Amino acid sequence: HTHTYSVPVTRYRDVPRTFEYHALRLSQAHHVTVASSVVLDARRGPFIVTLQDQLSESGHEHDVTFTEGNVRPQRPNFTLAEVWLEAKVEALRVAFSRQLTEHWRESYCSTPSLTLDEAARCARAGIAVPIQASRVLSDILGADAT
Repeated sequence: HTHTYSVPVTRYRDVPRTFEYHALRLSQAHHVTVASSVVLDARRGPFIVTLQDQLSESGHEHDVTFTEGNVRPQRPNFTLAEVWLEAKVEALRVAFSRQLTEHWRESYCSTPSLTLDEAARCARAGIAVPIQASRVLSDILGADAT
């Protein structure tokens, strides 16, 4: 036998609500373009290193609190221009140094037969002195070459 009856049921569902408030949308943008050029050897073109970068940030600022909607006062936490620029300049310094060493090595250490001037310049490259440069320097300077 079946008996039909009713039971009170409470159902829960999310009902969308809108809470309007005023806030300022703040934005900042940083741009940097730097180029550095140097001629080491007249036989080669100039050595050029460039850096180009940008940073754009935005956020909202307001003092509104509405607990039910999880709205709290906000202030954007922007990157300081000086901090951002210092990091970019340091990156340029590292890239410039690395690429300059390579350009110097290509200019003064890459030929199989070096002049005394080229061998001396090659020794100043900040890398291990190649054997051909060591030979030229040893011939002239003897034991002082090492």
